[in-house]
Amino acid sequence: MLGLNAAGALAGGSANALAAASAGLVGGKAAFDKNVFFDKILPTLLANMVANRKEVLVTIRQGLSRDVKDYPLMLALNHLDTYYSAGTIPGTLTEIVETAGATAEKADADLKALLVVTAAPPALQKRREKAAAFVKELDRQGQQNKLDLLATSLSVTPGQDALVNILTEISSASTTESFNIIAQKIKILFNEEM
Repeated sequence: MLGLNAAGALAGGSANALAAASAGLVGGKAAFDKNVFFDKILPTLLANMVANRKEVLVTIRQGLSRDVKDYPLMLALNHLDTYYSAGTIPGTLTEIVETAGATAEKADADLKALLVVTAAPPALQKRREKAAAFVKELDRQGQQNKLDLLATSLSVTPGQDALVNILTEISSASTTESFNIIAQKIKILFNEEM
């Protein structure tokens, strides 16, 4: 685009045509950028605003169902102000930034937890190895339903990754107390001692 402007300045008679073409390209890019904003970003912001207002509305309605001494006027006005703010673009952008910050902090904490390697006492290590061998045998025998059952009881994702998720739980049980929870679930589900 800058090249068209420069050529327009240098090329005598066709300068106006080149300058017009350059202006058309710049204007077309600006129109495209606006369309992307309005077609993609604005509906997302509006949906977030509506969802945020619904959350605050639940709080307000719960407060209105209580006695006046349990839901004083100042608290109700504060919730009303929050309701208003939740329906504005600055309010929803603030909420998006706060959510992103909280998500990033949780991910950082999760990553740090993964990086900590703890040694297990030999007796605990033998129990973990026995549990891992039991789970691998279920997988070898194609007993996906049992793997899914165990995964669900351990609050990990069942399905295709059940084996990996269960083994991760077993290997991250670094104390006897934490492993006993896993061993207890295996005992209840499959009558196997770990």
